[in-house]
Parts: sequence; structure tokens; C-alpha cells
Amino acid sequence: MALPVFDTPISTIALPSNGALVKFRPFLVKEQKQLLMAAQEGVDQQNDAIEGIINACTFGKVNANKLPSFDVEYLFIHIRAASVGEKVELVLTCPCGAKQDTALDVTKIKVDKQEDHKNVVELDNNISLTMRYPHLREIDELLAAKDVDGIIKLIAKSIETVWQGDEMFSAADHSVAEMIDFVESMSPQSLDKIEKFFATMPVIRHTVEWDCKECAKHNEVTLEGIQSFFA
Repeated sequence: MALPVFDTPISTIALPSNGALVKFRPFLVKEQKQLLMAAQEGVDQQNDAIEGIINACTFGKVNANKLPSFDVEYLFIHIRAASVGEKVELVLTCPCGAKQDTALDVTKIKVDKQEDHKNVVELDNNISLTMRYPHLREIDELLAAKDVDGIIKLIAKSIETVWQGDEMFSAADHSVAEMIDFVESMSPQSLDKIEKFFATMPVIRHTVEWDCKECAKHNEVTLEGIQSFFA
């Protein structure tokens, strides 16, 4: 006789980037095991585990490798909440040095979207760019980039289309090397406009407020990025 099969609840959530509805299930013990093992190995392995869990828990309908980083983080937070609970224990440190435990309801975490953010960057009166949002591992590459070449390469890979007047050039029709040459031919002022796209792009962010039990000081700390919530 076959062993019983567990009923798994299915939930629906809207992706922050485009509002698309996605159905998902909680992750299972075998998937949680992969996540715990990856957390001991490093950021790359942890990203692999997170993307694998999202792909599995959305029944293969979502390819996490192609989603903007903030979509991946938002979706994973809600899958985790459905799997092991909505509360995460945090240890906060007051300027006085005292540490304090607090519980955060991760379902309250939102994607912060700045009003002045645009994914279309106007470089001058004739040329503009349509940018795509970096994927999860590309964000790590950006944060880890120690040289200008690495940053320029990521910028080049994040350009989706180039517009010159009414003429459109798709980045997919050009090699990475060609796109790098294109970025390097820009003026510093144009590059600053592109950097603003990255600086203001949507991000998982949440502010935690608490009063220190030792000195009674009211504190605020802003957590940003998935590592901040589950470190």
C-alpha cells in the first residue's frame, strides 16, 4: 500500500515588477534542506537554492533566473512565510551596545519604488535607452565589482534597447563586446544618468523601530535586500 500524500496549499501573489499573478506552494523538507546547506557554503550557492526553490514552488511556471532581483526576493519571502512561518527573529544592536531580540513579520516587507525612477534613460535629445532590471546574481556581481570594467560590463548587459530618434536597436542583436564599446563611447554625464537607474531601482526594504531596554533610546534600522532579513 502506498504511503499517504500530503495536501499542499496553493497561494497566489502579484509580482511587484508587472503585477503578474503567480501561484505557489510552500517548499518541502527536501528543498529546505538544500537551502540550509547552501547557506553554509556562500552567496552563489544560496542564490542557486533560492532560484531552484522558486522554480519548483511555482510549478515550473516562473524562471527565477530571468526575473528582476526584487521580484525574486519578494516571491521567496512569501514562499518562505508559507513554508516555515511569517516571523523572523532579528537581533538588533543599540548605539549603547545593548542587543535586543525582536520578531519581524516578513509578510509586511514591501518593495520600495521611488517615484522618480524610470527604466527609460534619456541620454540626450536624440538617444535614449530602455533598461532591464538586473537578476539576483547580477546584483551580487554589481556589489562585488571592484573595478570599472566590471561595472561597465553589467551596465552593457542591462541595456535592453537603444533608441535614436524613431529608430530602435535591440541589444539582443549585438554582442556584449559591442554593447561595452557603446557604453564606453558615452560621456561621463550620460553614464551618471544610467547609474541613477541602478541607484533608484526598486528594492526590498523595511524599517524596524524599537526602544532599547537598557538606555530607552528610540532606534530605527532599515533592512535592505534579502540577506538582511535572513542573515
